[in-house]
Amino acid sequence: MILLPTDSDGGGHGCGDCDGDGDGDGSGYGGGYGNGDGDGGGHGGGSGYGDSVGYGNGEGSGGGYGGSDGIYKAKVFGHWFEVSGKIENSLCRNIPNFLYEKIDKTFIKAIDNLESLRLLRDKLGLEKYIDLLGAKVIHSSIDMQGNKMRLFSCNEAGANSLLLEVICPSTKRMYHIYPPDQSATTCEKAKASTFGNKKLSLRQGDVGLMNIKDFVISHPIEET
Repeated sequence: MILLPTDSDGGGHGCGDCDGDGDGDGSGYGGGYGNGDGDGGGHGGGSGYGDSVGYGNGEGSGGGYGGSDGIYKAKVFGHWFEVSGKIENSLCRNIPNFLYEKIDKTFIKAIDNLESLRLLRDKLGLEKYIDLLGAKVIHSSIDMQGNKMRLFSCNEAGANSLLLEVICPSTKRMYHIYPPDQSATTCEKAKASTFGNKKLSLRQGDVGLMNIKDFVISHPIEET
């Protein structure tokens, strides 16, 4: 007997012969029509992939990626860095020179560690550093060698600081120093405090010579 094709739910296409009434075994493939009952098997497989790109800053405590008190990784300016603690403070120590131009006033203001900030000063150069801090000239003068001096007031890591700009008469190199007298209002007072406000007979660069009769030792001189 020949069975005619009919619609069914199974996946497969084929036909089966059998003698008499009953069920028969068959096999099928693809999608289509079939008839009768049959046994079959199948399998399937697949593959896939994905990628992602992102960056961000984080702070917190603990270990691993993200902000922590230990060493973790952070992506800044499109580059990954190992940092510790606050990102801006840590980056002052290990930022490469080709990223110096990325440092702006917003970055500077986020630094709250004075030591880290002054490390960055040495990397950026004094002129750019002063500009980023928004330092203001509160006094200017001419020293006895005919070189210009300027006294700056700036805010470093939340603290007010005075910076004295002087020029070495022998090398003509410009220096910015932190005068001990941070309350000075003139270049002369700020400079005098770098020599303990002692009257100098001669000054050459950062070396000051005093008249021996004016030199009073208030404590033993020790090797440091």
